[in-house]
Amino acid sequence: MNKRLDGKQFAKMLLGGISLLSEHVAEVNDLNVFPVPDGDTGTNMMKTMQGGLAEIASDKFESVAEISRYFAHGVLLGARGNSGVILSQIFAGINEELSKHETVDALILAAAFGCGTRRAYGSVQNPTEGTILTVFREATEYAAANINADSTVEDFFNLHIHQAKISLRRTKEILPALMEADVVDSGGAGYLYIILGMYQALTGERQVSDYAAAEEKHAPNINAFTRDSVLEFGYCTEFLLRLTSNKVDPDAF
Repeated sequence: MNKRLDGKQFAKMLLGGISLLSEHVAEVNDLNVFPVPDGDTGTNMMKTMQGGLAEIASDKFESVAEISRYFAHGVLLGARGNSGVILSQIFAGINEELSKHETVDALILAAAFGCGTRRAYGSVQNPTEGTILTVFREATEYAAANINADSTVEDFFNLHIHQAKISLRRTKEILPALMEADVVDSGGAGYLYIILGMYQALTGERQVSDYAAAEEKHAPNINAFTRDSVLEFGYCTEFLLRLTSNKVDPDAF
């Protein structure tokens, strides 16, 4: 059991979160009925997390502060869709506290996740309960209320995951769209896979070295094109637009 978490452990945990989410992307996509049933929540959350991975792929970072800062920056730049943007704000809030520490304990983690809650809710104009926001907030509040100075890092994540599972099941009772489709919230489900993967990496249940090597080969270099770069060749975007006749008159369009 760990009383404190260092930078290398934290990086491994983040890799674990991405690793487990990657195994359930299709499942999370299939849950996506709110706010728009476009079936891309899992994909968007995965792309968002990969943006963070691209920033911490090297071994040069030693402290939790460095890992947190660079990962938060990467997920912000890589954020995709509503779920990805909220996820990026969760990590931005967590970073507000973690960026102050070389290593962290359960109490610091609770404070950091509390910052994540405030940042995520503050980033949404009209926060909707029954979504990833609810799952993250309730899990964070439960864990924070049940730890003390003697608690381990594992204690914090155990408590957080325990409540996250309960809160996720409750989302279909909160949002009518989820109840009608008889599914839980897709963003909340994606988050649960991330935090569960992080915990599995911490305990050694999930090995992430092979996954990290594979991902690093395909990680995009987000600094390849800067404000000073010269775009010699433009590019075109092609798409097919299918209009539904009950909503739009194709001829008028």
